[in-house]
Amino acid sequence: MKSLYSFLSILVPIFMGILPARGNTYYFSSVSGDDSRSPAQAQQPATPWRTLAKLSQFFPQLQPGDSVLLKRGEAYYGSFVAGASGADGRPIVVAAYGQGYEPIISGFSRLTGWKAGSTSGVWQAPCQGCGVRVNMVTVGNVLEPMGRYPNSGYMTIQSHSGNN
Repeated sequence: MKSLYSFLSILVPIFMGILPARGNTYYFSSVSGDDSRSPAQAQQPATPWRTLAKLSQFFPQLQPGDSVLLKRGEAYYGSFVAGASGADGRPIVVAAYGQGYEPIISGFSRLTGWKAGSTSGVWQAPCQGCGVRVNMVTVGNVLEPMGRYPNSGYMTIQSHSGNN
C-alpha cells in the first residue's frame, strides 16, 4: 500500500499538470536518416529523419519540453525555421547526440545531379531553394570566386552590341 501511495503521489501531479512531463525527442542524421519516416520512428536514434527541411516542416508541431537532436560528426545543409516556442521552464531544445565533433549546420546547399553542359568541360546542376542569387560557391570545400573559370582565370569580353 505504501508503494502504491508513493507511485500515485508522483503520477497524479503529472496528469494534473503540476509537474511537467518530459517531452518527446526527435533524432536527425544527415547520413542515415530518412524524411519519409513517421514522428514515432524519428523518436528512435536508429530511425532518424534526415534534413533540415524536414525539421522546418515539423517544428510547428513540437511542444514545450520536446528536443531535437542532430547527430554529431555530420553536416546539415540548408537552414531551418523555429516555427514554435517552448514555455517557462520547458524550452524546445536543439542539441546533439552520439560521438564526434558537434554537428555542422551549413547555410550552403549541396548540389547533386551534375550533368555535362557542353563539350568544353562545363558542368551544370540544378539548385533547388538557392533563391534568385547565388553568393558563394565551394569546390572540394574550397571557396571559389564567382564568375571564374577553374584553372584558367577570368572570362574576358570579346565583343558587344548595345547592351548585349
